[in-house]
Amino acid sequence: MKRLFAVAVLILASTLLFAAEQTKVNFVNATSMVMRFTVDGNPVCPGDLIPNGFCTEHINVGTHTFRAVDIHDSRNVIEQEHTVDDTDQWTFRVEEH
Repeated sequence: MKRLFAVAVLILASTLLFAAEQTKVNFVNATSMVMRFTVDGNPVCPGDLIPNGFCTEHINVGTHTFRAVDIHDSRNVIEQEHTVDDTDQWTFRVEEH
């Protein structure tokens, strides 16, 4: 029993040690296009966002490259580098020019 408790404590301690601080980021598609959102090249949201669609994801604190690409015309790209912190939510809002 003592061994099981010690293993459980070690697992909990390692999880807390390696857990990254995260914050919420809102992704908003305020365009007439269907957009695919990525953070540092990794997809976010459950899928592509339709016009006026949105989703919220937990992102690790730090500097990231946020990108939205029109799924029908990959020349329509909006990219922004931003540093997110754990003080409040941030919104990556994509609008047509």
